Amino acid sequence: KSRNTKPSRYLSELIGYKTSDSKMRDAYLVLGLSPSASLEKVKTAHRRLVTRYHPDHGEKIKGGTASFLQIQAAYELILHRLS
Repeated sequence: KSRNTKPSRYLSELIGYKTSDSKMRDAYLVLGLSPSASLEKVKTAHRRLVTRYHPDHGEKIKGGTASFLQIQAAYELILHRLS
């Protein structure tokens, strides 16, 4: 999928698709990064968090699915902005 398009409809609804500065800062915070992080660091943080919170693969953590969706939404938002 081309990263020059908007995030999927579902993720757009989750994140509101308004890429204000505060939303971008929040997205980086979800991934545990600073807004100056490189694309490679974003991808690494995303992989690490998905491994932990994915409902099928990670540990069974209370609220894990909600956290996973938040991680995905933040990742999509950052990728869209960086692409």
